[in-house]
Amino acid sequence: MFRDGIYRIAYSSGLQPERADDEALVIFRDGQIMGSDPHGGVYLGTVSKANSSQAIDLRMRAEIPPEGVLVTGFTASAEGASLAVLGTLDPEAENQRTTVNIGGESVAIEVTYLGPVL
Repeated sequence: MFRDGIYRIAYSSGLQPERADDEALVIFRDGQIMGSDPHGGVYLGTVSKANSSQAIDLRMRAEIPPEGVLVTGFTASAEGASLAVLGTLDPEAENQRTTVNIGGESVAIEVTYLGPVL
């Protein structure tokens, strides 16, 4: 399973997460995910063993604040929005780059372990 702790997730509208447009902080604990970004986005979800040998499935909801704009160009309504975030992660890597699907759009991310949850 994924290592419990605090993670930085840098994300980009292109396929180059090293040139991040923005970032979020999330906590992974006991298979659960919770976090937020500086613009009021809230992330809640789970990680679970994928069908492949080592990978884990990431399944989250991104709660977007009213009229929030994503790196994909999506703009939430006056009521906000709730979008699915789906992807696969390597549970052994302390730093990894991958692509996730957010509301039907691909977003490049870089996930970096920052430290334990105390």
